[in-house]
Amino acid sequence: MKSKRRMMSRTKVFPARLRLLASALLLAALFCSLLVPSKIVIAVADEGVRADLPLGGELRVENRRGDITVEVWPEKHVLVSATVEGTTPKRSPVLIQRTEALLTIGVVRGAAQNAQRVDLHLRIPERSRLEIITTDGHIEVRG
Repeated sequence: MKSKRRMMSRTKVFPARLRLLASALLLAALFCSLLVPSKIVIAVADEGVRADLPLGGELRVENRRGDITVEVWPEKHVLVSATVEGTTPKRSPVLIQRTEALLTIGVVRGAAQNAQRVDLHLRIPERSRLEIITTDGHIEVRG
């Protein structure tokens, strides 16, 4: 009987320890990802990619391959979508990078002079601080 009790108690303790270890590893990974600047995408929605602004609300958008359309909305996150002219690319031409102080959204430069046109469409929070850079497109801000 004693051996059965020991085995049962070990099986109950092991999953609890495993869950604790997994939780600690997940928290450590999350903490490390916040410290290192990286390309991140928080969530993908039907209408675009969602990215959270840093606390200061600073946003920089650069698109040297097309238009940039910005719409102000009451949400607290940024929603990014892109329209690519021509054939569908193998990878998204849009890069999103977030640091503690700045959210940067950009379009990869084309390899050739006749690179596909990429138009960016953004929805941004009302209290955002925005810098827009483009050389081959129009800028439109609504809201």
